[in-house]
Amino acid sequence: MIFTDKNINLHKTINFKKYVSFLIYVIFLIPFDINSQWLQQASPVSSGLLDCDFIDQNTGWVCGDGGVILKTTNGGVNWIQQNSGVNKRLEGIEAVDANTLFCVGWWQTVLKSTDGGNSWIALRDGVVGDQTFRKAIFFKQ
Repeated sequence: MIFTDKNINLHKTINFKKYVSFLIYVIFLIPFDINSQWLQQASPVSSGLLDCDFIDQNTGWVCGDGGVILKTTNGGVNWIQQNSGVNKRLEGIEAVDANTLFCVGWWQTVLKSTDGGNSWIALRDGVVGDQTFRKAIFFKQ
């Protein structure tokens, strides 16, 4: 075979197409493989859910619009609604352990539970116009 500039350019074009094809695979298909571990679960409420926190693979809580707090003990297969005592948008929930939880939201609302979310007390119950707390974070020593 005689190599000419035309043959070399054709070879470079084919390699470039393989390279681009590989990049498309990496960019578009690999994220689907990573996200394939998530399964959509049915919610017993129609409210928007904004945050979740799990203490292990089975037990977790979510919070959202209208003061909604839900708990699961089977990895999200079933959710039980808990009474937060407020009707405000709750934007962040944090489980310190299986019993102690904090939930924050609109108008500087801060809720605490010491019984796994069965009951909640308002540590702070702000008024309309106050700033919003979006997330509660606790550092363990």
